[in-house]
Amino acid sequence: MNYIMKYKIYENNLIDHNEYNEYLEIINYHFNDIERSKEELDYYLQTIKKLQEKGGEIYRLIFLVNEKHLNQENLGDHWNITGDFSSFYNSLNDDIPNYYDEDDNEYERKPYIIIANINPEIIDIVGSLEQFIELPNEHEILLTENPTNYKLMTYEQYLKDKGEWRGFIGH
Repeated sequence: MNYIMKYKIYENNLIDHNEYNEYLEIINYHFNDIERSKEELDYYLQTIKKLQEKGGEIYRLIFLVNEKHLNQENLGDHWNITGDFSSFYNSLNDDIPNYYDEDDNEYERKPYIIIANINPEIIDIVGSLEQFIELPNEHEILLTENPTNYKLMTYEQYLKDKGEWRGFIGH
């Protein structure tokens, strides 16, 4: 399990100065704005550091016919650290047929959110950093095992609870 090793802390972050500059350059390719790229990278590293030290709350957007269809043995490896899916919800919704068996009716599926409280030791730090520099707008972390402390709710209810419901799903 070397891939879960804790990185040394460099200026309150999880990577050294050279790695930071490399990541910043790659992320700036996505945003084309060095200040925003720095803000995104700093936020991500600080959040990962907190999760690595104490654990915390993470989120996963999934599509189910109903709650009974949740695979409790495999909730998934890719999780969001912000709980904000607005930047990519519509693309996920459009891709529903790619995620499920052909005999499933993807149009019956509704979006749900899994909110999990995780222990620090199940975070794949190296994989998470690699995922982040590929898709920095998604703020994902990767897990090495299934969270055990979680709740499931509809995406609509999640947005209502956050005060962000607009009367429709999608942004």
